[in-house]
Amino acid sequence: MKIAFKRGTILSYIAVIATLSGIISAKVDSKFKAIHFSGAFQMVQNGKVIPMSQSLDIFYSKDFLVAKTRLSNFTSKTTMDQTTGKVLDGRLTIDSSYVYYISIRGDKFGLAFDSLAISTGKPVKANVDSIVQSTLGAPAFFYKLRSKGKDSVNIDRDEINGLMVEKYIYKRREIQEPDSLYFYFRKQPLEVSFNLKEQRKDNMYLYKARAICNATPKGRFSNVPFDVGKYEHSFEITEFDIPEAELTNVLDLIGKFEMVNK
Repeated sequence: MKIAFKRGTILSYIAVIATLSGIISAKVDSKFKAIHFSGAFQMVQNGKVIPMSQSLDIFYSKDFLVAKTRLSNFTSKTTMDQTTGKVLDGRLTIDSSYVYYISIRGDKFGLAFDSLAISTGKPVKANVDSIVQSTLGAPAFFYKLRSKGKDSVNIDRDEINGLMVEKYIYKRREIQEPDSLYFYFRKQPLEVSFNLKEQRKDNMYLYKARAICNATPKGRFSNVPFDVGKYEHSFEITEFDIPEAELTNVLDLIGKFEMVNK
């Protein structure tokens, strides 16, 4: 009897723990999905094409949205020749860290957690929606150009896979404008997608955009007295599976987010 009582007690404890675990799990939905935004764009300065890039990971469930960005800190260390007083070439170091922006789905404002905020437990208020929407609005500028100065348009459709590509040949008027534009659409909905001002009647979702600028000789544009090589702007959204370690980190930060918001 004594042994049976102990076993029954242990089973009761297990049942209570399981119930509590279920309640805790229900508070934070671990069924997260993820998309990765990548953007590559170029700046032209004195004939040189300077590449720039931007990226954003978005993790979302029915309850929460988490945006992850990389923060790069640049440190330049220079030395001086003690004899001549001339500043010698410096050494540039780049330290990267990440910032997580967390909000409840549908809310504009949330909290930003960088490495300092994580360690101190004191995140700062942030307009998470603005950060996400400004990033996802990158192709909108080029999408507006498709109706201006175009020579021709070509549309390729893949009805079986629900894909479509729109190609526009553009009358380029300045160095930063493209010669051709490519927009890639899919029928399958994207819960987080690129922002386009105009609602498409066919309910296709933009997931990739390319703006190609062909090489231009000196003098083609009056304000560009140099040759410029070919370059391209590109933006793309891809879905990916969240690594287990990243999911654990996201859930931990959401726990901190909820503690601050109590």
